[in-house]
Amino acid sequence: LEQSFAQFQTDKGVVGVSRRVSRLRSELAQASEQIDCHLGDFLSYARIREEISQLESAGSKQRKAVLAAEIADSLTGLMVGDIVWLPKQGWSVVLTIGLPQRRDHKPWVRTLSMDHTILSISTHDLRAPLTAVGRVRVPKKFSLKERKDRRKLINAVAAKVEYLDPPEIAKQVSDDQRAKKIKKLRNQLKKHPSHECPEREQHALEAVRAMRIERELQRLVADTDAKTNSLANSFDRITKLLTQLGYLEGEQVTANGKMLSRVYNELDLVVCEAIQRGIFDGLDAPALAAVLSSTVYESRPVPGGVPARMPERTSEQAQTQLRLIWREIRQLEQEHKIEPGRDLDIGFAEAAWRWASGQELAKVLDLTELSAGDFVRWVRQVIDL
Repeated sequence: LEQSFAQFQTDKGVVGVSRRVSRLRSELAQASEQIDCHLGDFLSYARIREEISQLESAGSKQRKAVLAAEIADSLTGLMVGDIVWLPKQGWSVVLTIGLPQRRDHKPWVRTLSMDHTILSISTHDLRAPLTAVGRVRVPKKFSLKERKDRRKLINAVAAKVEYLDPPEIAKQVSDDQRAKKIKKLRNQLKKHPSHECPEREQHALEAVRAMRIERELQRLVADTDAKTNSLANSFDRITKLLTQLGYLEGEQVTANGKMLSRVYNELDLVVCEAIQRGIFDGLDAPALAAVLSSTVYESRPVPGGVPARMPERTSEQAQTQLRLIWREIRQLEQEHKIEPGRDLDIGFAEAAWRWASGQELAKVLDLTELSAGDFVRWVRQVIDL
């Protein structure tokens, strides 16, 4: 791989980057000389300050990202009839569930509270995950427009929660390892000779330019290293991931690896993991077609479009489990620095389910608003998988 023509084409672009690296090294040396602190190396002092700032910022961003993921998972795990506690509305019942059909969509639920308030809630409306404390039956012919229907449902909820206390919101736990690192750096900062410099803040301003050049230099060096022998490095990262998941053992392909080699799909790892965990077991043909369609279909973005839904409960439960596997694989790809696969897309799920159920093609086409050619193309990919 390192001596292949494909790698030669990649390496050609490194020449220009190397010239810029040399120029930046010269600029960094000049900028460093301009920071004149009589007490010590001020640039090393400035690096400690910057590292502390980055750690504090990263900690805040990571906590927010983890919380957002937990909230999204809590919404996708809800079912119609689940009883949840909303901070402002109190006890509410889930009426509708909207699962994300594209990467830029968020899961959402529509709820009915005890005071007849109807809300559509997405991830950005919540500060903590929702937890179902019980469930009531929502009749198939239930109508939000009918006050009588709403009152019956609210009474059923009231009976369930009569002796329940609102769930406590879990407090965010700080990252102990990060906190210890910040404390250690602050001690280094206080012990650094430049900490007592009377012109410390002026030097800090001068150090900003030097560190900006330094960051750009580090980025270009890393980019050069990534491009050099990039195909072989990518191969190594992929084999490490496949070994971790049990698809490779040393230089041998395992039984699961042979199965993976026969799955022709961009999300082949997600599909194989789902097979091994029995996600598809027990699904009838229409439900299986609906779930599998999310791994092949790619919808066009429609501004303001209503998020698609799975056609029925069985496929919805399987799709929720499949999305959890997708999240696991996405996390592993990030850890191994592998370009992640695309998102699951349930925009074709209902059409695939109706077609596999034996409904007339004309009716299915009306539902999807796809051309006959596009419909056949997506269905064939589902069949092949």
